[in-house]
Amino acid sequence: LILDLRKESTNRFVSFMLKNGLYFIQGKFLDRREILMKLYNEGGRDAANMQLLARAILLCDNLSENKTNLKNDVKQFSNFDVPELDRHIDFLYNMFWAYAILGDLKSCKTYQEKIQDIILDREQTGSWQGNYINLCQLISSYYQQDWVKVLSTFRQYPNTPVSRVFREFSRFEKCEAEFNLMKYDHALITAKKLVSPDQDYRTFTFSRPFGYYWQGRIHEEKGNTQEAISAYESLLELWKNGDERLPKRIDAQKRLITLKKNS
Repeated sequence: LILDLRKESTNRFVSFMLKNGLYFIQGKFLDRREILMKLYNEGGRDAANMQLLARAILLCDNLSENKTNLKNDVKQFSNFDVPELDRHIDFLYNMFWAYAILGDLKSCKTYQEKIQDIILDREQTGSWQGNYINLCQLISSYYQQDWVKVLSTFRQYPNTPVSRVFREFSRFEKCEAEFNLMKYDHALITAKKLVSPDQDYRTFTFSRPFGYYWQGRIHEEKGNTQEAISAYESLLELWKNGDERLPKRIDAQKRLITLKKNS
């Protein structure tokens, strides 16, 4: 269906993102990265398309939390700084996020400042790009484990259609913050939203698996053993052909074994 869409649609970006999503929902982040990296290394594309490939490669690394690949890729893409390119800010955010995962606070701050400078210089605080200021603040709080700040920053997103994707994109962190603050009922509502198909196509394909993971964690804490087992099984079914090194896949497998053994 995606290949047919690509042939018929004039919007190649949408079909590209849908194809990424097909890999993401199956947990095949490494497989997709290798395909994208091959295309990137072949070159022969204009700067905008090279940037799009680099951004998608970083997204694979970030979602899979693969620090080995992240270290290599941020080094390779560190000189890719072309502010005049369309959606360059998306690329800068993925670099910022990558450094946050790696714990490199200095580089994080550098990319956060680049993002803020572009938005302020172009007077884009009221546009969709302006949401990146709030998203960077939320991610910074998340990796500092300031769970209260994560939730307060999440509430600062404007209640507008252009901010909807950013709110959906931040539900991972919101759910984990609620979980760590022992707001389990709130966290369960958020986890169900991560699983729901009623969200943007750009977030649904990687939100759904993580939503099952957090449902499992929450039900464990609430003592709902069968619900936790069901949630972990749903995640592992989606990721049955996914990367075996995914941290949450490994954790879900261990937790499922323990739950079944003790039930």
